[in-house]
Amino acid sequence: MTGTLSATISRNAASGLFKIIVDWLCNASGAAVATFAELLINEASGFLLSVETIPGLNGDRTTTVPSANYDITVTDEYAFDVLEGTLTNRSASAAEKSIPLNPLALCQEDLSINIANAGDSKTGRIVLTLSRRA
Repeated sequence: MTGTLSATISRNAASGLFKIIVDWLCNASGAAVATFAELLINEASGFLLSVETIPGLNGDRTTTVPSANYDITVTDEYAFDVLEGTLTNRSASAAEKSIPLNPLALCQEDLSINIANAGDSKTGRIVLTLSRRA
């Protein structure tokens, strides 16, 4: 079992921004993996402006929170972390935000979201904020 991830997309037509909200549940080894195509978010191409990580069920910061210093990577088809390690060692109790130095174009169907070291049956939320223009 690879854990589960599910995604929804929230769009703001006025600002041109949209958010991809990914909720995850780890397997017994503390891991979860899914590709953007599996999450049906490959049509949500744009420039990544920020990534927020919020521990707990639906990001509530209290229910089944992950172990401290859990890791998230977003990898391409060659297993390169396109966020260059900025989402490692995440907090088990606080929401954290990472902002790329330069807007990162996310348009590949071959990207995967990977959760590691989170603990058995632990949960969390990832919010990716994107823009159609850099």
